[in-house]
Amino acid sequence: MNLQDIYKAVQIRLKSVEFEKLWPAFKAYNFALYNQENVVLKDKVIPMNDQFVGNTVIKYDGFVISQYFLMTEEKGVLYGILSLTMTVI
Repeated sequence: MNLQDIYKAVQIRLKSVEFEKLWPAFKAYNFALYNQENVVLKDKVIPMNDQFVGNTVIKYDGFVISQYFLMTEEKGVLYGILSLTMTVI
């Protein structure tokens, strides 16, 4: 799976979460997935830059977003955000 496909898969999973049941007034926010080369945020793919460091929350383009770094193993298996969303959902 490429970065954009993983982003879409996470979006689908997050849409099934009833955030209000987890915590009153809790809701989904925008997020970015990135690797050593690119960042995917909504429908945009941009080159990786120094704003994206670690798995945290940043202010990007006037909005607060969460960001998650995805690493690849030699065999091309991606991990990181998918394991995180699986524990929440």
